[in-house]
Amino acid sequence: MRTGPKRGGGPKDVAADRKAPRAMKQLVLAYHEDEEGEPLLDADDKPIPAVAQTFRVAPFDKVCVFLDRDLKEHRWDLETGELDWSSGAITVGMQYFDEDGELMQIVHLSHDRQYSQNFKKCEYREGKIRYFGATARSGNAYIPRFNILATGKKRAAVLSHWQAMADSPDATWLDGRAPTLDEVTAATEAREAAMEAKQRGNQTDTPQPAGVVDEGANFGNLDDA
Repeated sequence: MRTGPKRGGGPKDVAADRKAPRAMKQLVLAYHEDEEGEPLLDADDKPIPAVAQTFRVAPFDKVCVFLDRDLKEHRWDLETGELDWSSGAITVGMQYFDEDGELMQIVHLSHDRQYSQNFKKCEYREGKIRYFGATARSGNAYIPRFNILATGKKRAAVLSHWQAMADSPDATWLDGRAPTLDEVTAATEAREAAMEAKQRGNQTDTPQPAGVVDEGANFGNLDDA
């Protein structure tokens, strides 16, 4: 893929050290090329990807836990390599890289992201609703765009196409290898512990300052209420 000259702007550094690889595969769809149509190479003489598609798959046989739009929980068995639709995770995405191989953007193909409302700045009477950048505080902050359940309705054809792409012999593990069961278990326990600690912090009552007496409110009179 040949691109025109840069017009400013640079990639955002989103790289981070991870203790364990992710259960995601990557299939490169296009590589960067020079003016003569030859692929651009990195320091290791490997072609530099321009566009790639990512797939969250089961690294081993597991149970998929999925919440639908009504927050009803569904469970079914996944075989190794099948697309993992477990709640709270993007299953299929698109990645864009610059000519230096730096990741610039990730677009969600499989899910719509729900944003959390900023209630303090919302102006409902004027029809203005503001949102935080964070995801909504719900059981399914990422809602699938397609019917992935086989109950009564035909699944979207793109789901089979994505599965075939994830099973492509050209698809590779995003972090070089698949995570092991022990690594997935440890990561899950660490994530759940962090969520519990955050929840405890949100529910902890702030101690009342010394010398302040709380007499409460008198609602005996409706005017006082």
